[in-house]
Amino acid sequence: MRNWNIWDDFLIPLGAFTALALFLCSQSKADDSHYGNFFTTQSKLECVFDVALMADMMTTADIKNHPGLYETNPILGLHPSDAKIAAYGLTMAGLHAAITYEMVSNDVPRGIITAWELVSIGVEAGYVVHNYRLGLRIKF
Repeated sequence: MRNWNIWDDFLIPLGAFTALALFLCSQSKADDSHYGNFFTTQSKLECVFDVALMADMMTTADIKNHPGLYETNPILGLHPSDAKIAAYGLTMAGLHAAITYEMVSNDVPRGIITAWELVSIGVEAGYVVHNYRLGLRIKF
């Protein structure tokens, strides 16, 4: 069994995804009349959530390489396919963005929206850490 290296197996891939997501978010040029408030106030936190969600999806996809492990999310089932994991992740990303967009559009206080984002990021990051401790890795 190969010894894992946290730098090569986890931090470099996660850092690359984070950098890419933040770069793409920083390039958004939405006009204020339509999506402006959402993109100017929440885009970076939303991208960090998406990166954490992506890392969770990718470590979850590694379950197939570990016969003794199984998924605990009842929506995905014990041994989800990569397609089911991707569909679930994309659905969650869309729902999270839609909820955040609605909160911004309805003038929910910024502190509440930021708390929503940070709690969501924390939950996803917790899943990634849990998966990583079980031996699941981000594979390309």
